[in-house]
Amino acid sequence: MEELDLALLLSRKGRIVTLPGEMRVSARRFESGFWRAFLCMMTFPLLYRMGVSPGRLTKLYGHPR
Repeated sequence: MEELDLALLLSRKGRIVTLPGEMRVSARRFESGFWRAFLCMMTFPLLYRMGVSPGRLTKLYGHPR
């Protein structure tokens, strides 16, 4: 959730610009359970912004491996 905090802070300071480039990431979470990973990606930022603690979100998420 650190990225969410940073993005929210930066958006309050000014306009965010996207730079061209590529990033390589692991698909491990999607390969092992697409719908669970998708649901977490869609709901956890909302829960965090509603005040759910990072510790509680960690317990809900479980171990990704």
